Amino acid sequence: KLAFAASLRAPRARFEGPFSVVERPADGLETVTQKWADVTGDEGGFTLCNDSRYGCDALGGRLRVTLVRNAYSPDPCSDRGVHRIQLAFEPHGPVEDAAECVRRGLAFNRPLLAAPARGAASCGEAWLELPRESGVVCTSLCRAAGGEGIVARLFEARGRRERVQVRLARSPRQVCPVNLLDEPLGPPLAARGRAVPLSFRPFEVKSLRVTLGP
Repeated sequence: KLAFAASLRAPRARFEGPFSVVERPADGLETVTQKWADVTGDEGGFTLCNDSRYGCDALGGRLRVTLVRNAYSPDPCSDRGVHRIQLAFEPHGPVEDAAECVRRGLAFNRPLLAAPARGAASCGEAWLELPRESGVVCTSLCRAAGGEGIVARLFEARGRRERVQVRLARSPRQVCPVNLLDEPLGPPLAARGRAVPLSFRPFEVKSLRVTLGP
C-alpha cells in the first residue's frame, strides 16, 4: 500500500462509483473506488487520482491505495510482473465539489493527445459545452453505434436535482435520448438554437444521440 496523510479535523472520505459519488466513514476499512478518492476535513483536504488501482482505505486524515494483491483465489498468479502506476495528489480547501473531482479523475485518466495534421489548423468551438458551475459531467463522446450522429453520455455528480443547458457547436438537426445500447428511448428533444435544456435527478445518467445540422 502507498499512504498519503494530512492533519485534518473531522475528516470525511469520498469515493467514486459507477456514475456516483459515495461518502463513507474514514474508519480504515478498504473500499472500492474508480478514478479518484478524496479526504476532506474542516480546514481542507486532498484528492488522490489514479489510473489503474481501485482499492483504497481512509483512516482519519490518512488515505492509502492498494498497489499489489497476492490472493490465491480465483487467480493464483494475480498481480505478478511489472506494474506501472500513476497517481496524482491534489490538495484543496475545505470545500471540494464532487463534480470537480469527477472532472479531475477523467482528465487524469484521459490526457490530451497531440497528433500531426495536414493543412491549416482550425480551432473552432467545442463540440459540446456544459456550464462549469453545474454538477453535470460529460463522461464520453463517441460516434453512435450503427447509426448517424454522436452520442454524449452525461450524469449529475453532486447528488441533487439540476437543470442545465447543453451547448453544441452548431444547431442540431435532431437530439434523441437513447439507452446504453444507443437505442431510442422516446421522442426527440426540443432544442433552442444551439442549446438543449435538460433536467437531471440526483446521479441520473442521460445519453443523447445528436445529429448536427449543416
